[in-house]
Parts: sequence; structure tokens; C-alpha cells
Amino acid sequence: MKKQVMVLVLCLVSLVLVFTGCKKIEEPLSISPKVGEIVLNDGSRVPFSRNMALTPEQKEKAVAIIVMARREGNSIFEVALGLHQDKDKSWGDDTISIPEIECWSTEGSKVSAARDTKITGDLFGHDNYEEIKKVDKNINSNDYGIFERAEKYSEISGVNITDKFTTGWYVPSLAELCELFKVKNAVNIALEALGKAQLRDLYWSSSQFPGSEGKEAWLVNFNDGKLMNASKKASGITSGTDSKEEIKAIYFVSIPR
Repeated sequence: MKKQVMVLVLCLVSLVLVFTGCKKIEEPLSISPKVGEIVLNDGSRVPFSRNMALTPEQKEKAVAIIVMARREGNSIFEVALGLHQDKDKSWGDDTISIPEIECWSTEGSKVSAARDTKITGDLFGHDNYEEIKKVDKNINSNDYGIFERAEKYSEISGVNITDKFTTGWYVPSLAELCELFKVKNAVNIALEALGKAQLRDLYWSSSQFPGSEGKEAWLVNFNDGKLMNASKKASGITSGTDSKEEIKAIYFVSIPR
């Protein structure tokens, strides 16, 4: 089991959430990330407001939006959402199980589960692709679409990445997606101000769905907060409860404070 400790803190409600499970537990650290703040490619920031108005230059230089903060050892990181969303990308090979990246939810798949659940097991997605590589001996032959995309995020056309943010991009865990769902209103305001797609679809997590023998991964529906599971081979459109919905991928980056 990974020896990672993560504390995700939500400043909008001044609440410190400590996820536990098989992870080592540490005393929580209160951090106040500025959720919705826009990060520019030179490292400067545009403060969040509910009536955000950006200049053309700021829109051109924008690379990410602050969504949460965490502690790893003695280091504090802000976690930011990249502005690009991918579709038609599968999770990866469904014949290999990676127990190190499995997690469990207390709320199942009911509406708004992402807001209410407690997650145990895999909590932080930044090293989940490395865990996959340890298990899959044919990693170069198999297609891990969303993970490969994260590794080369800075090469995506139009993301405006400079040397400051070329590395460190990853697919968020289920726990991180749930935290993002809780602040999606503020994040969507920032995305709208930037003229970017808002969070309104199904999104892959990098966490494996337990009990599936490695065949499925967790997703979060950002319309209603349902936690879902799907074949790792799935891509594009999947059948929702009442309609067909699109599975997309989004990417996080950690920024040291």
C-alpha cells in the first residue's frame, strides 16, 4: 500500500477533510487555498470573484484553476485543474488488477454521493500511473489513454503551458474528484470567465473499482454527483440513467506553496 498521506482542504467552507483508510494518519493541517483562483503560465494569479472579467491577455496565459490544497509530509501543495478536457480516451487495459489504486465509498452510487461520501483506500492520484507501471509488464504495448495524455499534457494544442508547468500533471483519484465536485460552482464560474468548457459530464478517476478484478474504474457524474463505475476500455458515450452521457478526462497539477 502506498505510504501517501493526503489532506484535502476546502476553503469555501473552512473545513478540513482528512481521508483515512490504509494510509498513515497525521494531524490535519489547516490550509486556505483560494478556490477558483486562476493560475497564469508565468505563475501569477487572477483572484476569484463571482463576477470575474478577464482581459484577452489573461485568457491567453491561463493554464489552471485552484481547486484544493493538500499536505504531503512537511510540504504543502495547492492542487489546480487544467483547462483542457479530453473525450474519446479510455482508462486503459482491463485485464490487469492494480490493488494499490483501489478505493471504497461509503455512499454507493446515489445522487450527490460525491458530496457526502467518505473515501478509503487510494486517495491521491499523482502516482497512480506509476503504480500501474509496476504491475503491467507490457505497459508500452497497452493503451492507457488518459494517463499517457496526462504525462504529455503540456504538448496539447492550446494549453499555453510554459516551462513552469510542463510536468506533474496527473489524472485525479476518486477522492480528488469528489472534492472537486464540492467546489464545482466556483470552478465553473472561473471556467465560464475563461470561455472554457464547464464541469458537466462524467469524468474518469484514476482509481480502480474494487471487486471488479481490474476490469473497471471509478467515475463521477458532475451533473448529479453520482459515483459510477465503468469498463476501463470504455470511451466516448455511455448510457446514463435517463440518457446517454459522455465520459471525459480532466487533469490536475500540484503547485508547491
